[in-house]
Amino acid sequence: MEQPNENKQPIAIGAVVEALDGFVGVVAAFVMDPQTQQPTDIVVENEDKTEQFTLPMDLVSGQVGTRVVRLKINRSEVIKQATNVQVDTQTANFGHPNIPHDTSSVNPPPRLG
Repeated sequence: MEQPNENKQPIAIGAVVEALDGFVGVVAAFVMDPQTQQPTDIVVENEDKTEQFTLPMDLVSGQVGTRVVRLKINRSEVIKQATNVQVDTQTANFGHPNIPHDTSSVNPPPRLG
């Protein structure tokens, strides 16, 4: 059973990022404020690990443990809010449709048990 992260433990690199209506990607990195050392943006990597884009931390509505990040917006809003995001209009997946994807080395996102 999923338990909320009530202690606000740090979000793990590789944590799953979910919009209100589905999977967005995984956490690749954070952009930190140099003065406060607090994250200002979250860098998200798409499912195929071919693209990265940035979302402001204020779009995060919550987290489950350290491995799942929940956004307060839908996937369509991610496109409007993110920096440097591309969407494959044929599949609705984040990432460029014309890049060949070698999925042999791609691991599925971790699941909470």
